[in-house]
Amino acid sequence: MMVNILQGIILALTYSIHLSNAVNPAKENCLTYESNYPKTRACECVVYQSYGNSRGKFTSPNFPETYPRNINCILYTFIGDLGEIIELSFLEFDLKMPGQDRLLSISRVSAANRCTDFLKFFLDLDRAEVNQYSSWNYEVCGNISTIQKKHYSSGRSLILEFHSDTGPGNYTGFRGIFQFLDKNSYLQRSSVSQTAGREIMVHEGKFVTNGVRDPGTPCTYSYISTNSTKTGGLFSPRYPQNYPPGASCQFIFEGLPGEKVKVEFENIQLHHVDKRYQIGTKCPIEVADGLSTDTRTNPSCDESYDAILVHDGIDKSANVIGIFCDVHNTQVVKSSGRYMYIDFYSDDKDERQGFAAKYTFFTEHQTTADSRTTPSTGMKNSNAESVIEKTKMRDVNAAATEILVPSMDPTNSNASTNCNRHISSADGKNGTITSPNYPNPYPGDITCRFTFEGSGPERVQLRFTHMDLYFPGGNAAKPHDCQAADSVTITIYINGEPTDLDTKCGRELPPMYMSNEHRMTVVFRSLTYSHTVTGFQADYAFVRNFGISTGEPDSRYLCGFNYKSILASSGFFTSPNYPGKYPRITECHYLFYGQKGEKVIIDFTKFEVDGVKPNCDEEHKSDYVSFSNFFTTQDRKMDRFCGLRTGKNNTVKSDGEFFKVTFKSNGIYDALGFMAKYRFVQTNNKQSPDVPKTSKAPRTYTIGGDSCSLYEHSQQWTSILCLLVFFLL
Repeated sequence: MMVNILQGIILALTYSIHLSNAVNPAKENCLTYESNYPKTRACECVVYQSYGNSRGKFTSPNFPETYPRNINCILYTFIGDLGEIIELSFLEFDLKMPGQDRLLSISRVSAANRCTDFLKFFLDLDRAEVNQYSSWNYEVCGNISTIQKKHYSSGRSLILEFHSDTGPGNYTGFRGIFQFLDKNSYLQRSSVSQTAGREIMVHEGKFVTNGVRDPGTPCTYSYISTNSTKTGGLFSPRYPQNYPPGASCQFIFEGLPGEKVKVEFENIQLHHVDKRYQIGTKCPIEVADGLSTDTRTNPSCDESYDAILVHDGIDKSANVIGIFCDVHNTQVVKSSGRYMYIDFYSDDKDERQGFAAKYTFFTEHQTTADSRTTPSTGMKNSNAESVIEKTKMRDVNAAATEILVPSMDPTNSNASTNCNRHISSADGKNGTITSPNYPNPYPGDITCRFTFEGSGPERVQLRFTHMDLYFPGGNAAKPHDCQAADSVTITIYINGEPTDLDTKCGRELPPMYMSNEHRMTVVFRSLTYSHTVTGFQADYAFVRNFGISTGEPDSRYLCGFNYKSILASSGFFTSPNYPGKYPRITECHYLFYGQKGEKVIIDFTKFEVDGVKPNCDEEHKSDYVSFSNFFTTQDRKMDRFCGLRTGKNNTVKSDGEFFKVTFKSNGIYDALGFMAKYRFVQTNNKQSPDVPKTSKAPRTYTIGGDSCSLYEHSQQWTSILCLLVFFLL
């Protein structure tokens, strides 16, 4: 009884305290809360109370100087008026973080990787008070690039707990802005009305999910293009607050005939688990204290519990053209037809803010052929001709090119406007670009921009067939510095931001390039005029197969290919865009299916993948190739390949009839990739494959809080093994 009275008094005093924007956090004692850490004592309090949609700043102690060590706990308490919620925006963030580079949750990391300095978030409070038993949402440590920058309360109260350990550290802490917002006008709210017997959702608030909700579903929406409705928004449930546990939402788009769908994800904040596995297990288990050190992270979105899958069609059986997890700023996807299907799902723990996106129904109009671009009408099945195949037609098209390219005065002042070109895959799947007046000398003081834009899973493949640019000094055949020379720059987009992939000059022929998404930009710049150089020529193609010419495409992956012994007992496969540079931020899966009693042997004849041996992992910023005898997990006993590999020890062999090879690149560097030969061989081992020779989607269920994927025709022993793991957990 006395405890309740004391808590009531403290709460009343808390409501009466308001500190200015610039505060010293260590002022008041919160007797209602004791930390879980050794030598517990009352936490110190900083209180911010609303006076009608007010706002202000909050900081860690001593900011921007380093914060003190051994802070037991400081509670930052934000109290709004009735009908208000709190928005926190972090401007700077720098807390000590051992071992990892991403948002951590104590329930999911071992003691060795635990945040020892942290900020704990209580976002779902009924009252402005917490104790050691209060449920919290998550803990954060690290730097500003690894955290979710905006956080919202679900009610009128929000509390942060700040803690630092006794160990050494030189970190500045955090600085942010808080704002009290009117809940009714800010958050997404929906009501139901009946129109012509159909249930229609009426949306209000700042974050409005347009579309018609399917009756009986929590968040399945249909978007149908009309003459008056071409654009709108879509958001994860409860956005900008955290999405609920166990979310399953579908967004189905249907354009008018001739239209396509473009969806731009402006913000993606999903919880992403680094799955870890023990040797010999088929099903993933959560990282816990005492777990074997023989583990390795697997940050692939293909196995993430919270993810967004984008399909190029009317339902989830259509090809995957985008898969997103973790944290992203801007991601753009475009359908190749009038339909798009988006599936968002999450598990039952560690929710994050979710996603915000806008959609547009649009029509790609055919454009007049540019005088320096020769589109080709030739196509092979569903894919464009690769630039290698396109080059074989060079002699045939040469005469036509000469007719289409008029004589140009090198001093023509209009040349800069004439050579800018937007090239859409709707106008042709492949063609040629050149410098102005090619093969005659190009004008001086000119900039030409070629913007390529595909749709669906298309990637832009670019191969230079001629390069002769003015180079003022040194060896033009082996140029080292293009800063003062005429040049060609290839630009791609990473997280929505333009990133220069390469800049070339002189007479050195560039390697073949590929975009990491559906667009690419090529910029040609000439600084001075020369009567001797002839410029450049390059073939382009919009390809759907990532430049991988073997295997059967697997619709379950953005980049996936099946190799079946029943169709071919031997063959080869390559990294995407081989023998050119592989694209960045790309993940490709090669799945091998042998017949009864067979194994597959793979020999890498060429291997150059950027990475640091022997680790070959994300922590060392490595691209890599990994191997597994299992469909849904990595194989602990098999090493990854990266770096330059020559000579022996470039052969891997499966344990059974199924084998999976995965290539993954990051957004930093690239290389020429690999070429590998495979062959199926008969053995006396009658082991069954881990997965069937089928493309059916997996059915999932929960094991110890995690999903374990099985295929409908999986062998019975796999199910028994997973059930044993369930009972052990």
